Amino acid sequence: MVRSEGIRVLDSIMGRIDQKSKNRTAREKEEDYRRMGLDLVAGLSTELYNAKRTATIDLDVLVTSLSNLSDGLAKLKRLVNNDLGTDEKGEKFIHSMGSFISYSEESMKELEEDDDRVLLHVREITEYFHGNVSKEEANPLRIFVIVRDFLGDVGSCVQRAEMSQSP
Repeated sequence: MVRSEGIRVLDSIMGRIDQKSKNRTAREKEEDYRRMGLDLVAGLSTELYNAKRTATIDLDVLVTSLSNLSDGLAKLKRLVNNDLGTDEKGEKFIHSMGSFISYSEESMKELEEDDDRVLLHVREITEYFHGNVSKEEANPLRIFVIVRDFLGDVGSCVQRAEMSQSP
């Protein structure tokens, strides 16, 4: 992989920049391919940084937090609508809380829609890269754990290759 990526990158760069590359020996070209390929492969982890971060997300905690927010908002709404007094001070508070509740309900709706949309995209990504995925997948974010582990393995290989390359 290192060599093939090195060839692809170096040939495209050298073809545009330097025609002297034709005068390089086969060994020099191989060293260039290896160096460029290692740089490119080492950069893969940086490019997929967000995928690695996603692997650390606990989906159960997110789902529970969303549910807790929704339940808390419902309790607050009941409290404001049913349990608070209607004296003058209470009316101002109820009016203020009504605005807050309306805003919060809209925000909760957006969060729930975002949650559904994100999980749909995760399923699509998993289907694309991993194949047929059951609806009962315990952790839909598992694909990101696989990517993180793969990137760790790639990083180890790059380090070993760099160490074997050093004089």
